[in-house]
Amino acid sequence: MFHERLKEARQKAGLTQQQAAEALNLSVRSYQRYEAVNGQCDPPLATLVQMADLFHVSIDWLLCRDHAQSDT
Repeated sequence: MFHERLKEARQKAGLTQQQAAEALNLSVRSYQRYEAVNGQCDPPLATLVQMADLFHVSIDWLLCRDHAQSDT
């Protein structure tokens, strides 16, 4: 799920939630909502792009769409 991938990417980057929020120009509380287990808060597209760039991952990976697609 998105919130798990986001947390994983942040931790691999060695950043705290505070540091990630600052780098994304978000409040800490806003960032925490994106990592919340309930997953009720999805970032706008522009923020999603910034997250992927910050953590050096693809948007597809963040959205758990990194599986191979068939040609059917």
